[in-house]
Formats: sequence, structure tokens, C-alpha cells
Amino acid sequence: DFDMRTSGQKNAIDPADHTEWVRALARRFLKQFSIREEHSEELVAAGFLGLVEAAERFDDSLGTPFKAFAQARVRGAILDELTKMSGLSRAGLGQ
Repeated sequence: DFDMRTSGQKNAIDPADHTEWVRALARRFLKQFSIREEHSEELVAAGFLGLVEAAERFDDSLGTPFKAFAQARVRGAILDELTKMSGLSRAGLGQ
């Protein structure tokens, strides 16, 4: 198995442990913006990239739970992908 944790990081986060959470978030966006199901994997991929970025920046010594820390980055990555897909700005997406 491939372990995405950075060696030497204290209490490192493995993004693979949060894949289902990212998928659920992407499905929520599909419903909220009436996006066709065929685009779901694009949104999941964008969300997963946001998750990896959040895992790299996460510092558990600050006391914030990982999901709370990662939520903004994952949502932002999905919104950025929706923006690219639709040609609208984030404001046009109602965010």
C-alpha cells in the first residue's frame, strides 16, 4: 500500500483515510448546483487535491480537528472546479 503521509511528520494525516468524506462533499455540490453525474469524478478529484494540500499544511499541535481544518480547502477546490466547468465566477455560483 502507498502511504501518503510525509515521513517524519508527527501525527501525519493520510488523505486516503478521508476519501469517502470528499466523495460525500462532491455529491452534495452535484445536488446543490444540479450538476450532471458524469462530472462527479472531476469534482472528487479536485476535492482530493484540496485534501492532500490540507494534509500537507495541517498542524495537529494547534488543536484543530483535521476535518474542520480541511473543510475550507476541500470546498474551495471543488468550487474552483465548478467555476472552470461552468464558466461562472464563484459569486455566480452563489458562494
